Amino acid sequence: MLNNQMRREILDTARATGFEGSILDLYQMANQGANVPEMLQAEAQAKQQNMLVAQTPQEQQVGLREQHAMGNTGASMAFPDVAPNTSFNTQGMKVPINITKVDDQGHLVKSYQNVPPGIKDLPTGPKRGTVIETPAYKKGGIYIKPENRGKFTAWAKKRNLTVKQAANKVMSNKEEYPTSVVKMANFAKNFAKRMGGVRSEYRSLSDI
Repeated sequence: MLNNQMRREILDTARATGFEGSILDLYQMANQGANVPEMLQAEAQAKQQNMLVAQTPQEQQVGLREQHAMGNTGASMAFPDVAPNTSFNTQGMKVPINITKVDDQGHLVKSYQNVPPGIKDLPTGPKRGTVIETPAYKKGGIYIKPENRGKFTAWAKKRNLTVKQAANKVMSNKEEYPTSVVKMANFAKNFAKRMGGVRSEYRSLSDI
């Protein structure tokens, strides 16, 4: 059962990542055991990183397998207009992925997190909608695309702040900063929660 702190974290993450669907859907997901803040962060990252779109039947059949075969395991892909009860799979994947389906109003239909390679049958729910496949979070931390590593650390250093100080400052005064900075700060805070604190500072600063 969600407590108030968990609800606030979900709400803050949804706002910071520009989520346009139903917050109640997110609460329902969390009650079912999903790590909603991580899911929102992954989808927000995917949108910023020019998500691939599977438009043709052939592209939808191949999915992310071709990208994984080429070593691009950080790729994300959207599958528009997926019919009700369509089954997805992770055969041919090299690493775990997240699979989320939303309807045309942005409401959650179905979500799977950290699905390992080789799973054959993942029903996507009774409604038509868009399926989004994103990189799963790696064990012990949050997946960060190589080209995005160190961006928030550099931003903080320019202002003579630690990552922790910068993240807290931005998230306490979100209206004073660009959306891109708020997203980085929120991601940094979630990264710290996943990695665990060391002497009250964030681990792996160069990764954030």
